[in-house]
Amino acid sequence: MKNKKLAAFTLVEALIGVIIMMIVIGGIALSIKMGIDMYGRAEAHSELINGMRFTLDSFNREISPMLDVTREVEILSTDISNIPSVSDDNHYIYLENGSLTHRSSSGDEILTGSEYIDRVAFSYPTDTKETGENYTLRMDLTAKHERYGNTEYNTTLEKAMYNLPSKRGDNGNILRFKYSDAVDVNVINIKHYRKNNNTPENNVIDVSNLIDISNSTDIKGITIIVSYDLTIDGTVNEPYEDVSLVEYFISSSQEASLDISNEEPSDEEDSSGFKGKHYWQLLDKSEIEIQTGLEIGTSGDLKTTYGSGGKYQWSFGTIRSRVTPRIADLSGNILAEGAPVWGPYTTIIDRRDDGTPLLHDNWSEAIRHAIMNGWEQTKGFITGISDVSYTIDTDTGHNIIRFNANGNNNSTVFAEADLKYMKRERNLQREKCGAAYTNITNYSLIVDAQIKETSGYGILINGRILNPPDDGKNIQDNGYVFQYDRARTTFPVRIFGNGRQGGGSGINDYYFGAQPEFNNFLSGYDSLNSASEYVPRSLQNNAFRMHETRSDFFNKRQRVLYTILEYYYPYIENPDKIGEYINDPDAKKKPHYIVRMRTLKTGEEVDEILKKMSPEKQAQDPWHIGKEFYNSEPIWYGDFVGASPAISGDKYIFEVKNFSEKHNNTKIEFTRPVSGEIDLRRNRNVFRLDDAKSGKEASSVVRGYDLNIREHLYKKWPRTGTWDTNNYNKETLDKIYTSDGKRYIGIRIWNSKNEEAGVTIYEINMAPGFCDSELKALLPKGARIYETKEAYSNGYWDKLSEEDKNDKFSWKNGTDENLNGKVLEKSSFRLTGTLASDGEGNDKDTKEEDRNIGIMDIRHTWPLDKCKCPLCKLFK
Repeated sequence: MKNKKLAAFTLVEALIGVIIMMIVIGGIALSIKMGIDMYGRAEAHSELINGMRFTLDSFNREISPMLDVTREVEILSTDISNIPSVSDDNHYIYLENGSLTHRSSSGDEILTGSEYIDRVAFSYPTDTKETGENYTLRMDLTAKHERYGNTEYNTTLEKAMYNLPSKRGDNGNILRFKYSDAVDVNVINIKHYRKNNNTPENNVIDVSNLIDISNSTDIKGITIIVSYDLTIDGTVNEPYEDVSLVEYFISSSQEASLDISNEEPSDEEDSSGFKGKHYWQLLDKSEIEIQTGLEIGTSGDLKTTYGSGGKYQWSFGTIRSRVTPRIADLSGNILAEGAPVWGPYTTIIDRRDDGTPLLHDNWSEAIRHAIMNGWEQTKGFITGISDVSYTIDTDTGHNIIRFNANGNNNSTVFAEADLKYMKRERNLQREKCGAAYTNITNYSLIVDAQIKETSGYGILINGRILNPPDDGKNIQDNGYVFQYDRARTTFPVRIFGNGRQGGGSGINDYYFGAQPEFNNFLSGYDSLNSASEYVPRSLQNNAFRMHETRSDFFNKRQRVLYTILEYYYPYIENPDKIGEYINDPDAKKKPHYIVRMRTLKTGEEVDEILKKMSPEKQAQDPWHIGKEFYNSEPIWYGDFVGASPAISGDKYIFEVKNFSEKHNNTKIEFTRPVSGEIDLRRNRNVFRLDDAKSGKEASSVVRGYDLNIREHLYKKWPRTGTWDTNNYNKETLDKIYTSDGKRYIGIRIWNSKNEEAGVTIYEINMAPGFCDSELKALLPKGARIYETKEAYSNGYWDKLSEEDKNDKFSWKNGTDENLNGKVLEKSSFRLTGTLASDGEGNDKDTKEEDRNIGIMDIRHTWPLDKCKCPLCKLFK
């Protein structure tokens, strides 16, 4: 039998089969692997998305609320090793070890899901304009999976920062911001505004059209609106509203300490309830509840409480607001309350109805400004005092200035004599006298003051200042100072040069302008210093009785009226021909002065007079200087035309003219001096009185002396070193004594004791100067007055229109021009072709016995209904 051959795969076929099998199996395996990879990547991507979602959710939950209220944000670009440990309200967001980390004072916290974060970048616009896009924080995040490095996910988060925080940096890898868990509410930018007719009655206040009256003065009757900004630090997780408490307090001083008094308010500085030392809380109209709300009216009386229910009434004063910041939920429950914050002040004062400026208001405001602003000076004023306080008379609304003097150091303030303060005075004189004679060289000054312990005060009379300083220091003032001298109990005029009191050899080397020639004052209280100066007893007569001692007189509050006249002589003696006179081209640079002073009634006496005076007459005399208000006879200084003695044997006889039923038109006589003769010129001021203190009769004759400032500065100033040649040569005097140069009114306070003392100034204001009939009577022979335009010191006169002049200081072309022609048209004296005073009344067409010649003929005399003095005419 034959063996058959068995069929089988060849090696090649087997290999092919194996290969095919491997291909099939590999495909199956690859498919399985690819499926597994796809599943892993999908799972990783899902983990990245979930992680990013958790990260953003964690950021929005934990970080965003803090960014909503943060007040400060900064983006840093630095290594995370530079991030400090935190112990305050700083917070940092940064990437560390693949996780987004929040560092605070509580430690480091990884934001949930942030373990996949690979990169973080923060940015925002640098523009600080308050728009939404400028305060939007951008956070760019990139996430990667550690097993699938090429799998990443990018997203951007934009976060609005509603609190408009301060921003620093613009892009980087670290975010820093401030946040506190506690809610802190504060108030800033408290302002006072004056309410107008368009101000809404609700709490929505648009201050853009209102006048800011913060830390300033305003007039009685306005309504003050308080505005402020509320700041909130911390998170408030529910709707809220501003329910801040606004309260109001009053004092008489802007410098009062910010503590609230329960004492009864007092005007006495030594009192514990002194109005200028503390504040009192204002009540509303019910006079039971405190005044609150965003506004307060100032019309009518303002009431405060003190003690156990006492009420006090204020008409004027310094009102200051205080705001206690509070927020509440919509049900009214207080959520947070901050500390009370004092706001600004607004001082409520009184102003004249016609709106023209008062010297006292402007001067006191300049002093207040200097006090509050590091002695910054105000145009037209120089404040060189180091110790001064500023309060308000709460009954009248007038500013009160208290100057303190320590030792002999002078405290000094100056105001430029300006026509704008004389508008009302010029109007009255034009109406009553035919022209406005009041100007910078002819005006009156009312000083209402009280001395406390100090030696006295002085008034610089139309002084000049060499190189006015910008800081109020080292003031080089020059001129005569009228001294209300409590230390000497007299009224001397002294000279100041370069800011120093001076004197020299010869008569009147310390006391200028007047010197008693005869008197028979009693010894003791009457006679002290009466041989050299005017004394208080000189001021009285039977109508004006002084029942107090000299010290009492100087210690009490007094209103004093000073009338100042500056004039010149138009000619000089020809140096080449003795006895001949020629025109002096520098005449107007050589002023001379005449000064009249009298005391006026004050306080309750004035109030009683006003009660009996008609409104029309009150309007005519707003200064309260008419005959009803006189409290003394006048005293005079300078080379005025006055009385001259008649001679009878060995007697000099003087006629008395005064406001005394007993002594008017009587005569007094004095024995002629044993040796020599006295000058018989008309330059005497005559007094006769029955002294109220002693009951004895007394009399006095005071002689006037020329107040020639340049001669006295040049000839009577101490000659030490280069003092004279540097400061008082002709070139310097010509420079500061130009006719249109600035003239200053000054107040000087001094004290001879080494203790704190001072003077309270209640008022210092302008009043009318001498009228034409007074000028005719008192001008010495050869004198002329300055025309208004010649002494104008505020620019070029001819560039001002008549309308501008009238608006600024009351001016009428023609009427107010050529004052010398009006006063001197009937003078009998001409020299070098120039019209000048004849010293004999300047009325050549009238008999001498019928003329007013000298100060005695223009004196206010008894009986009242027959007095023809110029002031009676002015206020008739």
